Amino acid sequence: MAYLHGVYVSEAATSIVPGVNAASCLPYIIGTVPEHRTPVDTSDYTLNTPTDALDASGAKIPYVSGHSYVGLISGVPSADVTITDHSGYVAISLSAAHDEVVVQDKLVMTLGVPHYCKTWKEFLSTFGAVDENAVGEDPSTLMAAARHWYKRVGGGDAFFVPVTLTGSAITAADMTASLTALDSVYEEFGVYPSVILCPKYGSANAIEINAKCADYGSGFGAISVLDIAYNWGNGSPTVPLRTTYLSYASPRCLVGEEILPPSVAVLGAMAATDAANGGFPYVSPSNKLAYIDGLVDENGDAMYLDRPHANDNFNAHGIVTFRHNSKGWVVWGNNTSAYPGNTDPKDRFIPIRRVFQYVKNDFLVFGEPRIDNPINKRQLEGVLNSYNMRLQGFTGAGMVNSASVALDADLNTPASLLDGRVFIRTLISPPPPMEQLSNVFEYDVAGFTDSLS
Repeated sequence: MAYLHGVYVSEAATSIVPGVNAASCLPYIIGTVPEHRTPVDTSDYTLNTPTDALDASGAKIPYVSGHSYVGLISGVPSADVTITDHSGYVAISLSAAHDEVVVQDKLVMTLGVPHYCKTWKEFLSTFGAVDENAVGEDPSTLMAAARHWYKRVGGGDAFFVPVTLTGSAITAADMTASLTALDSVYEEFGVYPSVILCPKYGSANAIEINAKCADYGSGFGAISVLDIAYNWGNGSPTVPLRTTYLSYASPRCLVGEEILPPSVAVLGAMAATDAANGGFPYVSPSNKLAYIDGLVDENGDAMYLDRPHANDNFNAHGIVTFRHNSKGWVVWGNNTSAYPGNTDPKDRFIPIRRVFQYVKNDFLVFGEPRIDNPINKRQLEGVLNSYNMRLQGFTGAGMVNSASVALDADLNTPASLLDGRVFIRTLISPPPPMEQLSNVFEYDVAGFTDSLS
């Protein structure tokens, strides 16, 4: 030990430690792989082994397992070959005497793996094979979602998980792999998605998506918006699974000439609403701009929904839809699919459910550094004071009506404390959305009489 003689200074850790901010609307989007090129018949061509691959100058390209398979077409001079690596696809452009050949990767390691993109440019760079001007929802639901997210809404960080279609559906194995990959996102990237989206194909996988929304990774939670079909005059759309974690949206949306799955439009409204309200999801996306240009039914015909139709056929059945009012095209509906069977505010209303998911995720990150610290009075007071301060910040900003955290006297028995288990209880009351505003108008006879006096 050093011999101390003189004046020394140091700093002590603050007893009240601020929490870690959470991303209130960080999407995890599972979608079909975008690809604008049309593969030609390659039966007349033979690809050499990967070790024989050449670049545009004729130099050999080292083969890396898990990256795109690139090869030289036999019988064609290397000077006439241009090879482009497109992260999952291989574009081999030949001389004018040959057509362009697009060969799907032999080892498509990018499928089912989340790609973390922060900008539209980064998305295009990650999925380099796509044409950013491509129109249509199939087979490029990722492209449609990304274009709306970045270019229409101005969204930021997002995870994109590419999968392929088998027939007209995403296989159970691919969906399982994509959702399983969600478990390691926090450990790998240091962030946690709060909205799971699978444009167009999510409803067919509602059970699997719901399970991940309830609990993924180290106990994190999310919500999901799923698409369901609707044709005018057919009554209410059919909901495959009712739960507080799932919301359904219908009908399909029109953005320019492109048909957009309605879940993507709802996601955009959520993100824009959160950004306008301090990044905290206490404000409903309902009656907020949807950033769309119209609605179409399953036949592709344009349609409008008046308020009674939107209320009775959609909102009353726990389905989010869209209306055109004085603001323009807006999202319309506050209910999760748990409604009308479940009227508990935290299960029924989308913004309250999202606040609960937000604060639970936030506490997971807040509490993790404190695990394995000694159980003593100072430690417990530090946890309670720090998190109460964070909750009071939400209350002071009007984001919640009340919020507090305290030790649970019933669960913190001597036996549990000696076993290293501490229980605290959080009471929080996010405000419900004002769904109805009624004003009764009456003729003021007394006022009329007094005015003539």
